[in-house]
Amino acid sequence: MLDFLFLLLFLYLAFIAVVGSIALYGKVIEKISEKNQARAVKIHGFVTKTLKFAFVVVVFLGIATGWLLAIVLI
Repeated sequence: MLDFLFLLLFLYLAFIAVVGSIALYGKVIEKISEKNQARAVKIHGFVTKTLKFAFVVVVFLGIATGWLLAIVLI
């Protein structure tokens, strides 16, 4: 049971990291776009795809962990 709690804590921290990365990225892309608009567009596309993938992975792991925890508790 303690292992599941640590796993849930890890998933919570991973979710916070993804959301924090999105917030930090917003500030960084503003500074880059002031200097070079074309470069900002390329970076924006790459980072957006990466963050979407990370968010989907964290959500999927959270759902899988929830189902696993429900099965173990039942």
